[in-house]
Amino acid sequence: MAAGGQDPRTVMNPVLLTFLGSGDSQGVPRWWCDCEVCAEARTTGFNRRARPAVLLEWPGARVLLDAPPELRERLVAHDIRSLDAVFLTHSHNDHVGGIVDLYDFVRWTAAPLRVHVPSRSHDMLLERYPWLPARMAIERPDGPVDFAGARFEPFEVPHGANGFAYAYRIEVAGRRIVYMPDSLDVPDALVDERLRDLDVLVLGTSFWEERADRSLRSVLDVQEALRLTARARPRRTVFTHLGHGVDRRRTLPACHEFAFDGLAVEL
Repeated sequence: MAAGGQDPRTVMNPVLLTFLGSGDSQGVPRWWCDCEVCAEARTTGFNRRARPAVLLEWPGARVLLDAPPELRERLVAHDIRSLDAVFLTHSHNDHVGGIVDLYDFVRWTAAPLRVHVPSRSHDMLLERYPWLPARMAIERPDGPVDFAGARFEPFEVPHGANGFAYAYRIEVAGRRIVYMPDSLDVPDALVDERLRDLDVLVLGTSFWEERADRSLRSVLDVQEALRLTARARPRRTVFTHLGHGVDRRRTLPACHEFAFDGLAVEL
C-alpha cells in the first residue's frame, strides 16, 4: 500500500518500489551476534532488517521480487493480500525460503500466480521443492518476460564463491530499473550493457568494506558498489542486502541511499 493508504492501482502514474526486506542472508540482528550494529538493531531498531524482497507496483499490477523466509510476516505488515506475479533471482534460501507461503496462497485462494525463475536457478529450485508445480505455475524464462505492460529481462551475474545469480532489468511506464541483490566482480562490459540509463539501481552490498579472502566472498561491499555506480551512473541507487557490517547511519554520496524495511521509492 502506498503512503497514506492509497493503492497504486488507483493512481494513474506512479511506479512504486517497496522494500519488504533489506538484509542479507542472516538478517540483522544476527541472533547470535553482539556487534555494534546488531546491538543497535535490538534497541532502537534503526538497523533491524529482514531478508531481501521488493514489491513493485504500477497501475493494475503488483509484482514480488524474491521471496525470503520472512515473506508472510512482511506481507501482513504491509497489508498485501494479493500478488499478480513473482520473479526470483536465484535459489538461495534468503531469496526463496518464503515460496511455501506463495504455494499456500495459491492452494487456499485458487488465485493464479506465475512464478518466474531463470533457467539455471529454476532447476535448483525444483530440486529443493519438487512438489511446487503440482499447484503453481513455475515459469522458466530464457529471455525477457512481458507482463502487464512491463518487461522483465533476467541476466546472469557473477556471485563470487556462490557461483552465479540473476538480476532483472525492468522497464515499466517509461522507467528503467535494475534489481541486482547478489553480485561480485561484475564485468565492465556487463555494466555497460545492462546498467546504463537507469532511473533506479537496486544493488546488493553486504559490507561497508570487506577484507576477507576474496575467494570466500560472494557480494559487493559498499566501496566496490560505489565504483560500479560511478561507471553505470544511475539516477538513483538504493543499496540493499545489507549485512551487519553496514550501519545505515553512515553517509553516502548524493543519489545513493541505504534501503530499510518499508522504504517506498516512487518513480
